[in-house]
Amino acid sequence: MKIRNLVIYFLFCITILILFKTPNYLLKIVENNIESTVYEKKKIGKTIDIEAEKIYLVKAIHDIESADSKVAITSSEKSWTLAESPSTVENEKKVSIPDVSKKQLQKLKEFNILKNFTTDENSKYNIKLISKGYQGEENYTVDNVYFNTTNELYNIEMEEKTGKILFINFAKENIFDNSTNEDILTNYVKYLDLYIIDDWKYENNVLKSDKAGLVVSLLENKTRYILSIHSMDNSSNTAIYEYNDTETN
Repeated sequence: MKIRNLVIYFLFCITILILFKTPNYLLKIVENNIESTVYEKKKIGKTIDIEAEKIYLVKAIHDIESADSKVAITSSEKSWTLAESPSTVENEKKVSIPDVSKKQLQKLKEFNILKNFTTDENSKYNIKLISKGYQGEENYTVDNVYFNTTNELYNIEMEEKTGKILFINFAKENIFDNSTNEDILTNYVKYLDLYIIDDWKYENNVLKSDKAGLVVSLLENKTRYILSIHSMDNSSNTAIYEYNDTETN
């Protein structure tokens, strides 16, 4: 009987102890969850500098890469000829290579990024175009163009309103001579008209702006370079840098 009473008393004490300790334990769990929630919200709700956000291209890049954007994709494939002799075309309407693609690639040359960009007026240029429409608070269109000249293949992504190249994949031999990695990234930011943001900083082989929340990088494999700009949240995603060299053949 005494043993039974002792067991009951012991169980009663444990129960009381648990009842006292449980609220603290539950509170600790709740606190940890709250801390995690706050951290995640801070991470998700990270904002860019107000002045930087007023720059159209800064906001466009963030909106395009936002998980909230809905994407509609259309594609087409066609060959353009810069110029043909009247005898071969006769009354057919001449079709030129998209002016914006040519203009922007030429600008990359002017900004000492590409060493060379020329177009032969008597050659045919194969172009594959994929247009992506991003729908959110504002709508954006990004044109992904495979631009195959006689000697080179360029894969570029252009924001349609500004015409600026946000991504370019090109052959290593076409990088501007005697330029450092930092030179290329700095010139690219100048080409994008984003050098007015005053906190660009070069570290770990990339150029970053905390105010704009953007990072510019130059990646390479054995034969190709990829120059691009992304939001800091997406800059670590290397899946977009995969490239198949057989496409140049």
